Amino acid sequence: MVNEQMQNYDYRGKRAVVLLRVSTEEQEKKYGFPSQLRSIREKLIEPLGLRILDEEKYIVRDTYTGMEFREREELAKILEMAKRREFDVLVMDVLDRLGRTGLPREIYRAELLMNGVRTLTTKPEEHADDNSLMGQMIRLLHGFKSEEERNDILRRTQNGKRERVLKDHKLLGSPMAKYGWKFRDIDKGTYLLDNDPIKIELDGTILLDENGEPWTAAKVRRFMFEFVDGGKGSIRKLGTYLTSQHIPVPKEGKWNATFVKRILDTRYVHTPSDEPILAYGYLTVLDGNGQPYTDASVAQIIYELDDKGMNTKKIAEILHKQGVPTGKEAQWTVASTAWLLKDRSVVGEAPVYVYETSKEPGGKKITKKKPQDEWVYLPEGVIPPILVMEDGKPNIAQFERVQKRLEGNQKNATRNNRHPENHLLRGGYAKCGYCGGNMTTSMQGKRRRAIYCCSTAGNMDGRCKENNFTLAEKLDSCAWSVAKEIIGDPSIVDKAVEDRKTKDPNAERREYIIGELSKNKASRARLMSRLEDEDLDDETYTEIKHRLKELVDMKRGYENELSKEINVHAEWMKTQERLKHFHKRCQEMREQLDDPGYEPDYQFKREVIEFFGIVARVRKTDNELEINIEREGDSV
Repeated sequence: MVNEQMQNYDYRGKRAVVLLRVSTEEQEKKYGFPSQLRSIREKLIEPLGLRILDEEKYIVRDTYTGMEFREREELAKILEMAKRREFDVLVMDVLDRLGRTGLPREIYRAELLMNGVRTLTTKPEEHADDNSLMGQMIRLLHGFKSEEERNDILRRTQNGKRERVLKDHKLLGSPMAKYGWKFRDIDKGTYLLDNDPIKIELDGTILLDENGEPWTAAKVRRFMFEFVDGGKGSIRKLGTYLTSQHIPVPKEGKWNATFVKRILDTRYVHTPSDEPILAYGYLTVLDGNGQPYTDASVAQIIYELDDKGMNTKKIAEILHKQGVPTGKEAQWTVASTAWLLKDRSVVGEAPVYVYETSKEPGGKKITKKKPQDEWVYLPEGVIPPILVMEDGKPNIAQFERVQKRLEGNQKNATRNNRHPENHLLRGGYAKCGYCGGNMTTSMQGKRRRAIYCCSTAGNMDGRCKENNFTLAEKLDSCAWSVAKEIIGDPSIVDKAVEDRKTKDPNAERREYIIGELSKNKASRARLMSRLEDEDLDDETYTEIKHRLKELVDMKRGYENELSKEINVHAEWMKTQERLKHFHKRCQEMREQLDDPGYEPDYQFKREVIEFFGIVARVRKTDNELEINIEREGDSV
């Protein structure tokens, strides 16, 4: 297997690194690595007399698949070893192990060659060690041909799947049935309505509705449309009701990487509760010691696993396997509820190949909908409709009415409020005097008057029985009158501003990093000076290069940290400037309080409300409006 290019160079005794790569977990477990290594030993290592100094270190096993250029961890290690002159030859069975596409592969090869490393494969026709223009052209052509063949295979595979769907009228690629249905058979090709009673796995409880009948997944989906179409409440209220019924949320409520990350992000700024976690909103789950799981005990488990170096996905898998509750198993959110209401499967429509996966720069996968004309629709019967009329036909009219309601809700949602100045106390500064819940903002009536309404009013869970609402102009006026009294007292304003002032939070750290960077620069200068010594032996040269690499890495790390610390300092400076500006505005306003024609702008009013923490609690007593204004927990 020694070709002409290999014969032009003496490889005997040269230090080799072996690159092995597999694309799938199955290949890794079965035959991928051993067969590649055996072929390389027989065709390259032994005939050429190459040496592998440390098989554990210099036989590199890369299990990447589908990763972007410059994102392969194992290959990055090889490039670093090449820069440190730890080996002379990189060997692999085919050039595809270096990269699937021609141009990135050639860039890797050129980078290795710049560091004195040659590249060999078991395929002479690839010209892996041919540095002539002809060799480069042959390698690029091989790469482009391989890439085109792979794209052709992908296209044929996708077209074959589409043809199979159209021919067999079956759903493909569905690991689990949609909520409300179950698979008809083990082929998972068609659906049946899921009319099985919903049972809580932890204690075997069968959930019953208000009529004492078992809830089923199909009934839940039907009820959701009846609730919204019947005008019984908003999507938020629908979610609150489903939560009160302890109905498990499909696809959500289980441990995942996001849940774990949220807990880790608050590790040093939040103290978890010692209250037991209630699974499905009612069930206490015991750990191995017979103690109920709490937020604190679960957080401690996560902290310990994180300290062992486990990633968030692995931690989530362990928690799920151990049966640790999240407390969100039956917590229906607006998103989870709206998602089911928008799904057209309830009227029997069965589109497949609706989504496609692509990559953003950096390798992150994103899933998005294809254009609707690219969807493949299966015939009636593959998905039996859940919404049906008396004659058994899909109730498309009801589905469309609900969609119009959803569109209207989205258009009028508070997050889309284009006139925030209509509500001075929006965002939790207006609270219900009955239940303590936040009051939401809206515009109602033909005159589109701004009002505050208890966010829990009318909910079926019984939290707030009162239909508590009030006009925004009344509540805002009361709150602002209290705010003016506060601003009129300079001692209150001066003390509040002074209490908010802080010292530079990271001055010492910035000074330390700058000092370390200065030391780092001096050390690198000394080492660079030593490299100019022509009498250096190879071992010392390699050691100095290695130390320089470490210093450069340290420099990069310090520079990144310094950049972050500078950003923190800049934010601190902005905060201090805002305090000065706010203090000055309060002084200016105090001078004009007696002027009946003076009215500050909405933005300043809002800053005052937020700065002093002014909260209005409102309730009605004997048809009279009772308003209590508080600041930082003290009644004003």
